[in-house]
Formats: sequence, C-alpha cells, structure tokens
Amino acid sequence: MARVGLGCLGVVAELTLQCVPSHQLLQHTQVMTRQQVHEQHKQLLQKNRHLRYMWLPYTDAVVVVTGNAYKEVMICSMFTWAVKVGC
Repeated sequence: MARVGLGCLGVVAELTLQCVPSHQLLQHTQVMTRQQVHEQHKQLLQKNRHLRYMWLPYTDAVVVVTGNAYKEVMICSMFTWAVKVGC
C-alpha cells in the first residue's frame, strides 16, 4: 500500500519556469580547510555565480568548486579544436 503526501502547500497544479540563455561555465576546483571556507564564504559567494562545497568526511578538507560564465567557448569537431570568441 502506498502513501501520498500533499505537502504543506497542497498540490501543485501549475508551474512557471524562467530560463536564462545558454552559456558556458569556467569551473575552478580547489581544496580548502573548513576554517578557510568559514573565513572566505562571503567573499566566494559575492565573487562567483556558482559555488559548491563538498566536505570530505572524517577530514578537515573541503573541495570548493566555483563556476562563472566564460566568453570564449571551445568548439570540438571530430578532428580539430577551434575557439569561438564573443558568445
């Protein structure tokens, strides 16, 4: 027998999504300590469009992944690489 939860707001009958134009992200990955993340959290939020923390259990290490829009998009064909500027 299955149970169904309606949630605190009831049943959603209609949903509208707002989309942004397609864009490429330049991603940087670094390892920080929990103390460094605590000290730099506000700065990282202000400086980056996307931010992800991945804490490694039983350690003091946190993997910090940042992503920002990238204007030069790498286009890959079957045998060659070309750079398209100004996307």
